[in-house]
Amino acid sequence: MVNFVSLVSAVLAIIALILSAVGMATNHWVDVTAPRSTAATALAANPVITNTALPGLTISYNVHHYGLWVGCHVERSFGEQRSCAYIGNRCYSEVCWIRNNRDTTCRDAKVALADASCGAYQATRVLVCLGMIALVMGTSLLVVASCVSSGRVGASGAGATLLASLLLCIAFVVFYVNAYAGVDGASEWARLGWSFVLLIISWPVAAVAAVLGALGAVMVRHKDDGVEDIRYDDNPGEPVY
Repeated sequence: MVNFVSLVSAVLAIIALILSAVGMATNHWVDVTAPRSTAATALAANPVITNTALPGLTISYNVHHYGLWVGCHVERSFGEQRSCAYIGNRCYSEVCWIRNNRDTTCRDAKVALADASCGAYQATRVLVCLGMIALVMGTSLLVVASCVSSGRVGASGAGATLLASLLLCIAFVVFYVNAYAGVDGASEWARLGWSFVLLIISWPVAAVAAVLGALGAVMVRHKDDGVEDIRYDDNPGEPVY
């Protein structure tokens, strides 16, 4: 029973680690479902950007979806061509477009949806990175504890995993409140993407893994204490004849 509880906690921690890693690495935290929307709230939060750097050519685009690191834009005037670029520390993204397979034009422009709460966006990055570090440590310790039945290792793994769950939960709240719920009318033309949903699922799973890890550690310690009582009884009872 002790090994089973520790094993389940390790498996759940691994699942939480995979979910959060995929969510962190992919770019669908916010999906703009209507990038060509002409609603006032959409144009205010996701304005059209114009690039006229190439002679005789105007490129108009705005945000299509973005994640924790990369923002992707869609061209409004020429099909559905998209371009993705890294979002910098001031929420700028150098979006580049290619014409005729040779002419390239780039421009630094703010990712407007993230720029409305750039401080919260950057704080989310920090919180997720710290949470991932703690989750890697916690998962590793829980896996070891499930193999060697060590109460001390299990307790350490449970503590690190619980800390990771708390950090990821705070990251979820900060991003949701500021980057989505805090954007006026966002639900009419945008939705939370599947990458962010994976993060939402990961922190409760990590919390359950931490609770089971702590339970497994307590059970191991009690089992070890019982063994010591048997081995080191200094006053054995008198034999009965």
